Amino acid sequence: SKFAPALIPMSLLSVKYFHFVVEDANKKVEFENKNFEKTIYFKPYGLYLSQLKHTIPRSFFRSRYILNSDPKYTFQLIIRGKFNEHEFDPFKEVVVGVNSTNQQHLANFHLRKYPKSHLVEKAPEIIDAYNNSVSIFVSNVKKGFLVLGDVYFPGWKVYVDGQEQPLLLANLYQSAVAIEPGMHHVYFSYEPKNFYVGLTVSRIGLGVLILLFL
Repeated sequence: SKFAPALIPMSLLSVKYFHFVVEDANKKVEFENKNFEKTIYFKPYGLYLSQLKHTIPRSFFRSRYILNSDPKYTFQLIIRGKFNEHEFDPFKEVVVGVNSTNQQHLANFHLRKYPKSHLVEKAPEIIDAYNNSVSIFVSNVKKGFLVLGDVYFPGWKVYVDGQEQPLLLANLYQSAVAIEPGMHHVYFSYEPKNFYVGLTVSRIGLGVLILLFL
């Protein structure tokens, strides 16, 4: 892995900088780490600011994946970077959570064979991003998973080329969706049920008020 295990959770959240403060500002600490590009020292404040050499973008695609139904196993991979003999590399693979709701969907996706694609693979491109929606264009040669680095949260839905797909839990706390080879438009949207229930009730109430004043 490019990262020390302790940095994997932060790298998956697209963290680029780390800072720490020393008690004695006049005593400079020798700071060297292969994971950081450079370190700046602000002597008046005893503050060190370090930039990571490699960062993971907010959205990324992985054709190498681990389907896992045991949260403890995922926790070991993400937090400690290793489980038994397997070392987790966040730059090359993704851990996708399996449960009773998505088990069949993931099994079918894993077993399905696709013809070889002649497309040029490109990194996912975020087209639009708002508080309640993210639109992404992806072009992938192999099947795999598109991951959105935002924290997985109930109420979010995902659409691939206009068709709703199961929203998956990836890397312990991120959102993902299974993607077939090809060019795709992926749309993540926050659509909580209580919002639409409230909207419907409000519309009914407004309609009743209009009828009462007619």
